[in-house]
Amino acid sequence: MTQSERLKLILSYDRTRNEYSLVAHNQSAEAADAHVAQYTPHLRDGCSFIVLVQGRPHRTAAAHACRACRETVARSTHLQPQPKLIKEA
Repeated sequence: MTQSERLKLILSYDRTRNEYSLVAHNQSAEAADAHVAQYTPHLRDGCSFIVLVQGRPHRTAAAHACRACRETVARSTHLQPQPKLIKEA
C-alpha cells in the first residue's frame, strides 16, 4: 500500500467542548474528501472534521465501535488536553 492509497479515518471535533465522535473509517482519500466537502456546511460553529491516516485497515464494521480508531485518535491528533469521545447510543 503506497502513501497515496492509505486508508483514512474521519472524526468530527467540537473544539468548544473538546469532544470528538468517530464518523467513518477505512475510507479512500477520495471518499474522505467527498464526505468532508459534503457535510462541512452542516456542522455547527466550533466544529470541524479531522481526517487521519490509518496505519492499517480496521476490522470493526462501524467506526463508532472501533477500538483501533480510538487508539489512532489518541496517538495522532496531538490535541491537548486529550478530547473526550462521544459514544453513539
